Amino acid sequence: MTKAVIFDMDGTVLDSMGESLANRVGYLKVLGVHLTRKEEDELNHVSWSDTAAWVNEKKGTKFEDKAFLDGILETHYNGYKESYKLIPGFIEFLD
Repeated sequence: MTKAVIFDMDGTVLDSMGESLANRVGYLKVLGVHLTRKEEDELNHVSWSDTAAWVNEKKGTKFEDKAFLDGILETHYNGYKESYKLIPGFIEFLD
């Protein structure tokens, strides 16, 4: 008898994968940094941990890596609580 199961949350339980870019772009807007469509496309290929350095290089800002990443993670966490949708069929899978 199975007593416990561990699931990867992103893309398995919740459809959060497509929200990564939107979270970072939204967080940047809150900080007063606006990206062009081309820059958003580039940012989509930058890891979360490298985002501050990428923005600093592109926009001449001086964001500190850890504080910036903490802000992105908080934004993503809020998405888990408030807006990310369950992957279609996940509840049926559990049943």
